Amino acid sequence: MSRLQNIILIGMPGSGKTAVADELAKFGYQVYDTDKIFVDSYRMSVADFFDLHGESEFRRAESEIVASLRYVMGAAISTGGGVVLDSQNIERLKKIGKIVFLECSVAELENRIGNDKARPLSRDGGTGYIAKTWEKRKDLYRKDAEITYDSEKLSPIEIAQEIIGRM
Repeated sequence: MSRLQNIILIGMPGSGKTAVADELAKFGYQVYDTDKIFVDSYRMSVADFFDLHGESEFRRAESEIVASLRYVMGAAISTGGGVVLDSQNIERLKKIGKIVFLECSVAELENRIGNDKARPLSRDGGTGYIAKTWEKRKDLYRKDAEITYDSEKLSPIEIAQEIIGRM
């Protein structure tokens, strides 16, 4: 396999980051999902960790996971939705790959995850909280992205194909 550039997928929970990463795997990319790495390392869900230890402790752990990925090559890295809240995370990720933002309307995010109690956004206030969170994060996503795709209009395979075409 040739050396592939790392692809860093950012966006709100439910925007399709994991699904796009899984499609990129079919093109030879190794997949690293920071939330899955967290669950494997801490042996509990992100939502349960939020309940027990709070968001600030989760963000600390998330930053450690991001730092641990600095030497990966040929990877599709699916990040947690809040990774952009720490500018150091983004600086680290920019050093190792191309930042791709998967944008999706609040209405579609609510449709996809609004009732999923395994996700902290849904547990913390449901659909209204998703809209508030989007308002807080949207400028960070847009500022940090090198490429943006509308994950409401394009399927995960279409986005993966578009990414491959640009690499």
